[in-house]
Amino acid sequence: MKYQHYAARFAAKEAVFKAISSRLPSGIGDVWTKIEIQNDDTHKPTANLERLNLGDIESMDLSLSHIEKYAVASFSIIFK
Repeated sequence: MKYQHYAARFAAKEAVFKAISSRLPSGIGDVWTKIEIQNDDTHKPTANLERLNLGDIESMDLSLSHIEKYAVASFSIIFK
C-alpha cells in the first residue's frame, strides 16, 4: 500500500534529523522541508542535504524498511 512508502520516507527524515541535529546552525528554519529523501540511479534511497549547508560530507547511508503497520529507517553520516 502506498501509505507504507510515505511512512518509511517520514521515518527517514526523522532519522536524518536526529543524526545531523547537533550540526545544524541556530535559526535554520523549517529543517523538515530542507531534508529530501530521494532515490539514486540504482533506486537506492539517499538523503539530499544540500539545502542545509552542513559542510563537507564524506559519506552517508540510508536504509528504509516497512511492513503492514510499521516503518523504520536508519541513517549514518560521516563528515570530512
